[in-house]
Amino acid sequence: MIALPAALAAWADELAALPPDLALALAPWVGRLALVVGPMAERRSLRAGEPDGFTGLARRGSYERLVASEWALAEHFPDEFIRRAAAGEHLFHELARRSHHGAQRAVAIVSAGPGQLGAPRLAQLALLVVLARRARVAGADFAWGVLEDPTRSLTVGVDVDAVTRLLAARTTRCDDGDPAAWAAALAAERGCEAWWIGGAAELAAARAAGARTIEIVDVLEPDVRALDVVVAHRGPARRLRLALPDDDACARLLRAPVPGAAGRRTASTAGRATAIQFGAGGRRLLVTLAGGRVECWPVPNSPRDVIGRARPWIPTTAAPLVALGAEQRTVLAVIAPTDARDVVEVATPTGNARVQVRLPPEVRLRAAGPTRVGACGLVDLGGVGRALVFELDDALLIVDTFPGTQRAYQTSARRLHVMAGGLMGAVIHGRQVVWIAKPDEGIDVWLADRDGARRIATADEPTHAPTFGHDVDAVGVWGPIATATHGRCTLLADGRNPRHLELAGALVGVAGGRALVQLDDRHLAWQDAERQVALPATAAAIVDVATAPLVPYLAVLTASGEIVVRHTSNDDVLLRLVPGARSPA
Repeated sequence: MIALPAALAAWADELAALPPDLALALAPWVGRLALVVGPMAERRSLRAGEPDGFTGLARRGSYERLVASEWALAEHFPDEFIRRAAAGEHLFHELARRSHHGAQRAVAIVSAGPGQLGAPRLAQLALLVVLARRARVAGADFAWGVLEDPTRSLTVGVDVDAVTRLLAARTTRCDDGDPAAWAAALAAERGCEAWWIGGAAELAAARAAGARTIEIVDVLEPDVRALDVVVAHRGPARRLRLALPDDDACARLLRAPVPGAAGRRTASTAGRATAIQFGAGGRRLLVTLAGGRVECWPVPNSPRDVIGRARPWIPTTAAPLVALGAEQRTVLAVIAPTDARDVVEVATPTGNARVQVRLPPEVRLRAAGPTRVGACGLVDLGGVGRALVFELDDALLIVDTFPGTQRAYQTSARRLHVMAGGLMGAVIHGRQVVWIAKPDEGIDVWLADRDGARRIATADEPTHAPTFGHDVDAVGVWGPIATATHGRCTLLADGRNPRHLELAGALVGVAGGRALVQLDDRHLAWQDAERQVALPATAAAIVDVATAPLVPYLAVLTASGEIVVRHTSNDDVLLRLVPGARSPA
């Protein structure tokens, strides 16, 4: 049950379709909207309708319904019985009758036009809750439909499916739909009370016909986060201003209010995946397939968003990869040529051409290639253009762009302020680079942006040992925050004192101030100083795990080749990839 304030407890049944925190975000609206809308009109007649038991005692009635005590009086005191009859003092059982309501059904017609997208959709959801409860109290049914729906189908009540349908309804039409057809369909229902909900343009025809309308207007004023609601029925229109909930609650209500309610669609990769990682910014997932092919998948914003097409990248040679990243919706790759140890090749996102980059004297390629595939990306570090930053084993390198151009790279790289120790992990995105370096003693967290490179945190060196086949060093930039350990985790954020955690498993990532640990071959869990939150078990053994920088996304690759991308706040599945599956539906 949702723990609502006493004044709002009456709406608990309708708000139960939402998670408790989101229901509480809408709860302040429903009470105010209910006062403006008012109760459902009823016309009751105590002497009409079918008998339905007894409701009490009355001074008038048939002597067949005279109470038993009056018959006892007639037997023992007949004169008093006659006197009471003459004076109208006898008591009779009063019949209860089924009441006749002014309307047996309430219907809401909601606009899904472009003017009602975003914040107005939250007011529509709150109004459906108010109207549903209003009808329930009056003993009537409630249903709602979409104004622009050509089928004119109605959804009964407000439940999980109804909330999902409302938020999924959208159209580019800016007119008032077909109110005449809706009115004709509703006229066929006897005792139907109709409400029209939408913007001014969508409600023009309904307002001209004198129907009950609720107009929702997004307030377009600086520094004002609110909606204006105008209710027109039974006299002058009444206006109400509703302050919007906080940004996070609004985003969740609009994108994925009911975890797991949206359809989990599946897309296919061109082969079995062997590794995964997020590109710069975390909005794209890089999937490495068997044979070296790489696919760049856009991550949907919500479970209802359309799955985009993957951009493939196929290496022309068998040279090992040094680093992978995403740029301009495709793959940015750094490759180790087989005939040299002092240069790498950059496959630019603008075409198939490769640019050779000479490494600094202190950095050389291993004969067997790099020990791992690092991250790379184009970063604005305050120069003339964006610089290419990439990982090469324990080195972090930067390749500046030529002055006045955004596409051509210099032919030599330099080390990015990691001379004092080896690189343990880095996160690269469009405006900054965060990395963990290991000097002679302890560990340091560095940040480079337009203001230059600087150390932002330091901590004692943790002990670590690889487990479950993962690199136990991890880094994230939601703060920024960094961690590196096995068994004992050290969280560093904005130069504050380090926080140490005893981990229940192998560290495989960090995000949002929490460590991601692998408990066994099929179970992951988030862990912080207060608690541990387990994630759903995977269908097969976990092969690779990736956490996105800047955005709350988590990707898991299993031994079956399945890849699942989840939102870390509510565990919604944003993207699911399976080898050999059908195209996105």
